[in-house]
Amino acid sequence: MVSTLMSEPGGLHRRPRLGEMARAFPRQARRILGPGLAVLAGIAGAVFAASAAAGVFAISAASHPVPGLALPLLGLVVAGLILLFLVVGTSVASQALERSAVDARTLLSETLEALPAGIVVYDENGRLMMFNSAAAQISPVLRRPDAIGMSYAQLVHASMAPGGPGRSWDGADAEGWIHRFHTKTTSQTRRSADGRWFEWAEKAMPSGRTVGLRADVTDLKTLQLAAEEARSEFQQLVASLSDMVFEMDVSSGILTFASAAASDLLGIPAGQLVGTTPLDLVHEEDRARLRRSLRRRLVSGDEEVHSVRFRVKLAGGGLRNVEARFRRYARNDDKPMVSGVLRDIEEETKLLAGLEQQRRQLASVIESSGALMVLTNRALRIEMANREFCEFAGVAIDAARGQKLDELVYQPVDADLLHRWLSQRWTDETPATARTTISVPDREGRPRLILLTARPVVDARGAVRQIAFIGVDDTERHAAEQALFDLERLTSVGELAASVVHEVNQPLQVISLVAENGLEDAEDRGDTIAKTSYEKILRQVSRAGRLMGELRAYSRRTMHEAPMPFDPVAAVHGAVELTRDQLRKAQTTLSVECPDSLPAVRGHISRLEQVLINLINNARDAMAARPPEDERPREIRLSARPEAEGAAVVIAVDDNGSGIAPEVLPRLFQMFVTTKPRDKGTGLGLSVCQRIVDDMGGTISAENRVEGGARFTIRLPCESATGAA
Repeated sequence: MVSTLMSEPGGLHRRPRLGEMARAFPRQARRILGPGLAVLAGIAGAVFAASAAAGVFAISAASHPVPGLALPLLGLVVAGLILLFLVVGTSVASQALERSAVDARTLLSETLEALPAGIVVYDENGRLMMFNSAAAQISPVLRRPDAIGMSYAQLVHASMAPGGPGRSWDGADAEGWIHRFHTKTTSQTRRSADGRWFEWAEKAMPSGRTVGLRADVTDLKTLQLAAEEARSEFQQLVASLSDMVFEMDVSSGILTFASAAASDLLGIPAGQLVGTTPLDLVHEEDRARLRRSLRRRLVSGDEEVHSVRFRVKLAGGGLRNVEARFRRYARNDDKPMVSGVLRDIEEETKLLAGLEQQRRQLASVIESSGALMVLTNRALRIEMANREFCEFAGVAIDAARGQKLDELVYQPVDADLLHRWLSQRWTDETPATARTTISVPDREGRPRLILLTARPVVDARGAVRQIAFIGVDDTERHAAEQALFDLERLTSVGELAASVVHEVNQPLQVISLVAENGLEDAEDRGDTIAKTSYEKILRQVSRAGRLMGELRAYSRRTMHEAPMPFDPVAAVHGAVELTRDQLRKAQTTLSVECPDSLPAVRGHISRLEQVLINLINNARDAMAARPPEDERPREIRLSARPEAEGAAVVIAVDDNGSGIAPEVLPRLFQMFVTTKPRDKGTGLGLSVCQRIVDDMGGTISAENRVEGGARFTIRLPCESATGAA
């Protein structure tokens, strides 16, 4: 630059001035002639002193021979010798000092030349005195032959002249450089030729001279420019973010930085936020929770990224849901700080709330549907299962997740179909839905018929990622269907029984008429044997007639008949009459405890008979299922009595079987619940009994007896009590 000076190759350059040359001449003479002249002067002095002393001594001796003059003359000679010694010593010391000065100047010159920085020296009038080679490389104007002795201003103008070496520098301003030199300030510039940067610095010395330093700071400047560019890009990036970037002092809880997004996010300019406590903006209901979260996560000292969601109060009123993602770090002075971003999640929160509501609605539908629902991955591992499935499979909801479905349900989907689902890309067509009926034991080991539907879930690329299984327990429907078939069959049997009763009654009437005539003849003849035979025939015909009557009454349809008052004793006797033969074949004793009459109840006698027959047959089957080692007699007790208050009639059927399982007892009267094998019962009998008793306004219950076996109790309101009500 125009403010730097340089030497030619070969060493430090300086120009001695005229006064300096005059003052330097004695020093040069002493350096060259000093030693010889000093010796000669010493010798001459000694000779002169000796001659003088000899002359004086001779004159004195000739004119006045005085012996006392010899001693002064001797002292004079000694003084001359001492003077000679001092002169010689001074000359030797001067030569040593001169050599030291030369060595010091040489060392200074070599040191300045070895420095990578340019060094220039100006006198008290601002004229160039000396410079090193590095300075000349930086400022080519110093290569001028007349540079030494030129003022700083002359050098600047020479550099700035058209075609001058300083024209290649950016920002070259002569007056500016001259002003900078006189004020001794530091400046930076950039050279356009190769783009290197140099720093100029002038320092005033106590002698009035000025020393200038010209340092190459290209690397430092490059880093500085890169840092400034990166900072500018970072600031632009931060300013363009919709999220608010912030920095907070951990110890004081005060914001030290906030980006421009604060205005849009909080309605507060970033400048107003800096220096405030951000917790003041948090909604009161979230403030304590946020404070605890910050304390727990920041006091630990870890530098992991944390996130927390809360509501902030807007400057214009209202609230906004935000999420803060932050990390703790330590500044260069070890001061703990927090940096992070504050993000607007209002729309996300609303969306999540809507999704959560839909999820709950869907979960409610799934849980209340009654169907078995399972979602698996490609490997058939359960990802989600509803409560109905878990209860059916006998596993906890949390335990079901991760289990393989085919370990809980045998072959839920055909293996070939599953392979085809997983091996293809379903972009142009939809994979087929699989439907099948499988038999699966429930958690109690009972076989259940499950109508299973499997449908693959395809992602955007057409790959099957999940499989949804929906199972409907078809056991009850299938049993109901079978029961309907049985009902139709029983209806046909009932109609056939009515026809048979009608057809059988005619032969019975003929037999009865013939037997009566024969009985009269036997009585007239006095034939006792014949009389006994005819009486036996008439008794059996009468019994057959009663059975036909009960069968006709039991098979009669009463669906559309209005309920009528009747004596429940008749229903008891009818049920006993119709079941006696079956009980005898099963080696079961039926004991009946019933008065001759009971208060009337309202309903259909045949339906009450149906209930009692069902209970008696169930008791018979329960005792038949006892283990072989149980040798107790099989006994059924049927009792009927009025309640003490006379408001109801109580009918009970007791047995001494194995009782009812405790887990079955609460749901015994539900449809399709049975303790019998599938070939013995459908689980509809007790449900029908309960419906008949309910229609009569009564109740039916079941319990296990303390002494063993089961008891079914029917309570029917009396007609008089119903009428009084």
